[in-house]
Amino acid sequence: MTNQEKKAYLQRYRAADNEINDLLMEKKRIMSRLTRMTTSISGMPHGGGESDKMTDGIAKVVELDAEIDSKVDALCDLRREVCANIGTVGDATLRRVLMLRYISGKTWEQIAVEMNYSWRQIIRIHGQALTKMS
Repeated sequence: MTNQEKKAYLQRYRAADNEINDLLMEKKRIMSRLTRMTTSISGMPHGGGESDKMTDGIAKVVELDAEIDSKVDALCDLRREVCANIGTVGDATLRRVLMLRYISGKTWEQIAVEMNYSWRQIIRIHGQALTKMS
């Protein structure tokens, strides 16, 4: 596997995490709409339009919950897999760079500051880590 393929593999974790966050925001948006729905009380009988909207909204939330749960389970499996592959790198510094970049989603600059290296050195360490990863 080339270093580019290894990077693409490692980046899948953050992509899956972002997708889950998007689904959670969609759920929040739907819940907000549901809680804003109000019924008007009058003496006149009318159809159940509000009730139908509420039922449809609740069904959508339940469906989203199931989708989110499924994706969170898949993300947990992917995280375990990615961490296991990062764990194959023998050097702790190399592993840490990979974890900070691909699991924590930090920028090169943030990693450099946190690890007390120059930005350029972090890039070199990253290249070494990818080469040693199986």
